[in-house]
Amino acid sequence: MKKSERIAYLDCSSGISGDMCLGALVGAGASMPHLRRALKSIPVSGYSIAESTVTRAGLSATRVEVTVRGASSPARTLASVRKLIRAATGLSPWVRARALDAFKIIFEAEARAHGVPVRTAHLHELGAVDAVVDIAGAFLCMEDLGLKRVHCSAVNVGSGSVQAAHGVLPVPAPATAEILAHAGAPVFADGDAELCTPTGAAILAACAPVFGPLPPMRLQSIGKGAGGRDTAKRPNALRVFVGSPEADADGTPLTTTVIEATVDDMDPRIWAYLAEILMEQGALDVSLTPARMKKARTGMVLTVLADEAHAPALTEAVLAETTTLGVRHYAASRTALERSIRRVRTEYGVIAVKEARLNGRVIKRSAEYEDCRRAARAHGVPIADVMRAALEASA
Repeated sequence: MKKSERIAYLDCSSGISGDMCLGALVGAGASMPHLRRALKSIPVSGYSIAESTVTRAGLSATRVEVTVRGASSPARTLASVRKLIRAATGLSPWVRARALDAFKIIFEAEARAHGVPVRTAHLHELGAVDAVVDIAGAFLCMEDLGLKRVHCSAVNVGSGSVQAAHGVLPVPAPATAEILAHAGAPVFADGDAELCTPTGAAILAACAPVFGPLPPMRLQSIGKGAGGRDTAKRPNALRVFVGSPEADADGTPLTTTVIEATVDDMDPRIWAYLAEILMEQGALDVSLTPARMKKARTGMVLTVLADEAHAPALTEAVLAETTTLGVRHYAASRTALERSIRRVRTEYGVIAVKEARLNGRVIKRSAEYEDCRRAARAHGVPIADVMRAALEASA
């Protein structure tokens, strides 16, 4: 189900784990029936998933628990996990890519922590069915909630030690520490227990979150995902705040970072891939402008619009993925209309229409291209006819 663009803030003051992520996102409104249906397409068995309401230090929270039947789950390699996820027909390309990324991060962290090659690393607890369900399920819930960007607090990792397949390990566990370093996460330790698990850290890292305080948003829902233990010091729960960006309010002036690079020696096939990568990493917009370079060569000016928090990562991506030797940065102000998505019925099916408002009044409408493309192909009609029908239905 497609929803209006939303952002989320993860409050990790009590840590983060896979089951806490699932509970928080379901508590914030993600569909449990949809989650179960999609997870059934993953070719694993021997588990059950249950939702309940529990209390943690007096706080009511949602508990989503994955129970694996049998004494133990098999260790898995990265290749075997990839095979499972790629075979899942109920996962969208976005969910599949995030889940694969999360497991790649986990295996690389395990390899670094234990000094083995990535291809031969075996995950014990993490490679089991519950980790596959937790990770794929978390991204299914994020997609269901329509999350386009994730913000996150500093992560409480806890302290002490934990029993693992490799023996007694310090907290945070070596692989967890490697994953949090990969994500560039701010961390602290408050509590005598493992509060951040490798699975939770990997979900966080694959989100590419913006770390910092709660961002301005129009709050729509709050989810609280319970961990397995009930501790006295603080609620053992992950909170997630879901809402629409406050920056989209009518007529609100926004400050945007512009990242530019001029390129004249790159394979043109790379541009589409680069735009996809930049949008996934939080770019507000990506555009190309033909340019006449020195010595009369033809080139392209790449322009990326970003908020301040995403600018460093996007700059790094431009430098890594293109042939440019440097980029330009400057600040620009912009004014954004409030936007929302409305789904309308047409003779070609249900089509999403984006509406833009100024002072509360709709002044622009546009039919969503992907919906129109699918409907046009399904009905064998010109896409312009579908777009016209959607706009007429939304008037």
